[in-house]
Amino acid sequence: MKIRLLTALVSILTVLSSALPAVAVPDTVTLTVHYQRPGGDYNGWNLWIWKNSDKDSLDTPISSNGIQFTGSDDFGKNVTLKIEGMSSFKDVGIIVRLNEWAAKDVDIDRFITEFDENGNAEIWLVQNDKTIYTKKPTITMKISQASFDSLNKVRVELNKGLNPKPNTKNEFAITGGLRVIKVQKVNPNRAEDTELILTLNSNIS
Repeated sequence: MKIRLLTALVSILTVLSSALPAVAVPDTVTLTVHYQRPGGDYNGWNLWIWKNSDKDSLDTPISSNGIQFTGSDDFGKNVTLKIEGMSSFKDVGIIVRLNEWAAKDVDIDRFITEFDENGNAEIWLVQNDKTIYTKKPTITMKISQASFDSLNKVRVELNKGLNPKPNTKNEFAITGGLRVIKVQKVNPNRAEDTELILTLNSNIS
């Protein structure tokens, strides 16, 4: 009986919650964006931000020139901007791009949908990571991209900089009976590099 009653209550609450109207976006939004490129190569990177509508034809960019970062902190680059006239839009779209669309950081459009009662939103973005973080993230090292430079050399891109120890595998592993025997920075003048070359013990077959 208790189980059936609980199930009924859950069903009623589900119906009621689905009938509630969506929370309206405040007319004025204050958005703070933090962006991290672990290699420190921020030159040319900027934000394309738009007021996003259900109809693509009504989408409205905040600036036709993009939004430049204006500050720095221990996480990376940042900018705070005020977006007005949001009451007829559903959320805010954001793309991290290089110059005038020379490249995009990630291959999807992202959307900021949560704002506090005063219309504030603060987000953290990380290179090659599609997640929109609403709290400052603790970044654990992982491989973002990998490709073969030759039959026994693999180029990897990390989401954090690394200063590899000489003549060791530096905790890198590869399947198929091969071993990593050497790790080198692509940019040797950097104290820590996000791009590395892994040398294997033999050619890949």
